[in-house]
Amino acid sequence: MIKELIPESLLDALKAYSPTLVQASRTILAEGITKYPIFIASQDFFKVGIPLIDGKEYGKIWNINVSSLEEFYTKKIMNQTAVDQFRKVYKDPKKFFCIFLVRKEEVKMLYIPIEKQFIHQK
Repeated sequence: MIKELIPESLLDALKAYSPTLVQASRTILAEGITKYPIFIASQDFFKVGIPLIDGKEYGKIWNINVSSLEEFYTKKIMNQTAVDQFRKVYKDPKKFFCIFLVRKEEVKMLYIPIEKQFIHQK
């Protein structure tokens, strides 16, 4: 289950952040910036992407930057093989948030459903 993969504090933050994430994703897709938006969730300052949400403004510990597959490739976070694999598993950004979770003990890509209101469940 997705809830087991995501820190509870991040799930809590995403409940507050979801309207902003949905709007950012819609804008990115509508303007043709990328077909592969990626939201980076970190507790510290992260040098990739554009800062979107400062967790302190919401009383949360998670910050969100918005990035793209193209930036991950350009900044050498992913090589061409990883990019090809990513494209195969990337889920529809109109239905899922692609979250790149960055913590001291782990880094992983998560897909969180938007339509099912997963992050709004208590």
